[in-house]
Parts: sequence; C-alpha cells; structure tokens
Amino acid sequence: MNMWGGFDQSFIHYIQDQIVEKLEKGFEENPKKFEYFLPFVVDEMLQSDMCCVKCMVTDELWYGITYEEDKERVVKSIELLKSSGRYPEKLWGEGIMHKSKTKEICKKFCFEGTFVSAEPYGDGHINDTYKVTYDSDGGEEVLYILQRVNGTIFREPKKLMENITNVTAYLNDIIVYEETSDDYEVLQIVKTLEGEAYHIDNDGALFRAYVFVLNATGHTFAEDTRMLEAAGRAFGEMQRLLENFPVNLLHETIKDFHNTLKRYETFKFVCQVNPMGRVVDCEDQISFIDDRQEVLGLIINALEESEIPIRVTHNDTKINNVLLDDETLQGRCVIDLDTVMPGSALYDYGDAIRSCGSTEEEDSEDLDNLDLDLERFEAYTKGYLLAVGSTLTDKEIQLLPYGALIMTLECGMRFLTDHLDGDKYFKVHKENHNLTRCKNQFAYVEAMESKMDQMKAIIEKYKS
Repeated sequence: MNMWGGFDQSFIHYIQDQIVEKLEKGFEENPKKFEYFLPFVVDEMLQSDMCCVKCMVTDELWYGITYEEDKERVVKSIELLKSSGRYPEKLWGEGIMHKSKTKEICKKFCFEGTFVSAEPYGDGHINDTYKVTYDSDGGEEVLYILQRVNGTIFREPKKLMENITNVTAYLNDIIVYEETSDDYEVLQIVKTLEGEAYHIDNDGALFRAYVFVLNATGHTFAEDTRMLEAAGRAFGEMQRLLENFPVNLLHETIKDFHNTLKRYETFKFVCQVNPMGRVVDCEDQISFIDDRQEVLGLIINALEESEIPIRVTHNDTKINNVLLDDETLQGRCVIDLDTVMPGSALYDYGDAIRSCGSTEEEDSEDLDNLDLDLERFEAYTKGYLLAVGSTLTDKEIQLLPYGALIMTLECGMRFLTDHLDGDKYFKVHKENHNLTRCKNQFAYVEAMESKMDQMKAIIEKYKS
C-alpha cells in the first residue's frame, strides 16, 4: 500500500488533463471494477520527468476495504491487532495522547521549571513513552521520561510500581553505602505533587515519571563485544547489589512468567485444541519441544527443591535495557524494571545470551548460517560473572549454560504456542511470522547443544 503526500498544483493540472480520457476508457472496458490509481499518475509523471518522489519505508501491514468481500478479513485482522495490544480497544481514547492531555499529566508531577514539550520517545512496544522537556528557572533544559503503563499487559500496575519503588530505593541506599554511585546509576522516580510514585488519571491509566539519564543510550544491537561485556557487568552488578534484598516484598507482576513447565502445559493444551488448524504443519517443531521436556524443568525443579536460591531478577535482560555511556560505552543504568520479580539468576543470564549471542536476528530465516557466536557469548559472560560471580552458588554456576538453552527453548515454545493459537500475543508482520521465529530459536537451541562443552569452559574461566 502507498500513502502519498506533498502534491503541488502541477499534479492537479496533470490529472485534470488526463482523467476524462482515463475514466471513459476504463469504464468502457471494466465498468464495475475500474480504478484510476494515484501510483499510475505518479509513475506517468516520473516517466516524463515531471516530478520526483521521496520514498519512506515501513514494515507495518496495510488493511484496506475496496469490495464488500474484504470486510470480514479486515475485521478479523483488526481484532487480532487488538488482542495483541497493537491496536486500541477504544480508538479515540487510547494510543498516543493529544499534546494538551500530555501537558496536563505533566502538571501532576514535580517537574522543575516551565513545560516546553512532550514527544513520543523510543521504540518500546508495551508502554507509551514520552520525552518531556522543561526550562528551569535558570534557563537550562531539564529532561524527564513520562510513561503510561500498559494496563492490558500489566493487570496490577500499582503492584508493579511498588516493586520498582522498593527496588530502586534499596539500590540507591546500597550504592551510597558502597560509594559506587560514580559507576552505577539507578532510575530516579519523580514523585507526584501528592508525593506518590505514580498518577492515575480519570480513565484509570497509570502514569509514572523518571529523571532522564543524560549522555547514555540503549542500543538494540551490540556493535562490538565491549558493549556486551558492559551490559553483562551492569546486569550482574544489579543482581549483586540486590543479593540481600528481601525477595518476599516483591509482587509477581506477570504470574508464572518463566515457569517453563506451566508454559509447556499451555503449549500442549493449545496443541490439543488446535484452534487455527495449524498443528498439522508444525509436527516437527512440536516434537522438538516434546523431546526436550526434561530439560525444560531443570530450573523450576531446582528452585522448588531449594537447590538454587530465589533472587530478585530483571526478567528482560536485552542489551537495550542497559544505558551505555555515550563516550566510554560502560553500563550506566539498567532500565525497564517493569518485570522485576522473584526468580532465578539463570533466567536473567539465560535470556541475555538468548538475545545477544546468536549470529542471526530472531526473525531471520537463514538457519544455515545461524550459530552461537562464542566471542559474543564470552564477552557477556565475562562482564556478568566479574560483577556477580562471587554471589552465585556452585549449583547456579553449573546450570548457567542450561539457563541460556532453556530460555531460548522457552521463547521458541512461546512463539510456536502463539502461532498455533492465532498470533494473539506477539506482534506479527508477515504470514507465519511466529513460526519463523520459533524455527529460528530452535536452531539456536541446537547450536547451543553442539557447543555446550565450550560454553561450560568459558563459564569456568571467569567464575569467582
């Protein structure tokens, strides 16, 4: 689909000169379905050197209704987008806020100075995020982050904020005590005028604000291994600092988030129900999971049998959730604390390796070239273990490589479950997208299985 804009008078004049002839000929040849498309006009003008066109590309899907039979397909597609959180249930009450409302929300927080702007910020898919600019009384620019928490994903946002408030307060106290504030920053919550950590508007939406971390960036892709080592060190340092945090104070904001055995039960249920009739085309992937059922339970069983401790875990340890210093590339601050919950250190380490150690992106269909990059694996592992290693138990260190394998297997299983269930959770941009992701993750699991001895040797090298 093309969306056009920026036409001037020359375009109108060209259409005026052509349209009568085009319509007469078109209706004569196909009176019911003749259409005269804008791209045809633009192409004719381009061929005659009468215009130039600047193209802007998007990977989003287009849904259009031209004929009556299109309606059912489009309605189903929009319902799918709603169920996955990509399209608002109330078109005019959700999504990007009007600037006037954003400004009113900002007035609820203790922002310093005079409001200048609030613009959508970042590429996150869950919460609505805005970069807020104020002018201080001294004329200097002051920056904040304002977020509307996604109430569809996080059903109890107040408990989520209680977790974040308790963890950040504890971290601030620890780094002051250890005098490590020059090396490690903690997200700074901006309170409301009533002294609360969040504001709830008249529609029930929860808003929170942070001080903007200056001169630091979250990178979607690690361009060199220094960035991976820095990210590993930052996540490891956070876990070390929280070693003695009373885990019982934390709420489980997404129940059974990394309970792989519960995930497996859900997967088998969807296979049995087969709501979309897709099971027949996925038998190889289903068998792949079934053959590794015993491995899936390693972490959960170790937690239940108290072989490894329950710790404070981040649960979304992608590299872009560490802000790296723009000059030194050292980890400055761990962000996106929405999924901070009780769990296992193996979750965080494993999910990080899942997201940063592959030679291919998770959407890639080039499975022949997909492998575990041991250089990237070593860089992250080095940074992580140098920071946290002394606090991990021998059993945890023994299970670290399996943590990477299990988190990758779990992610592939979740992609496959969603594919079989009609793509209700993960955003999809093409046909069988979740199945493609699933195959990618399973190929990555096989790469880890083939290099397990090398992974263990690298972990042994850096353990304390």
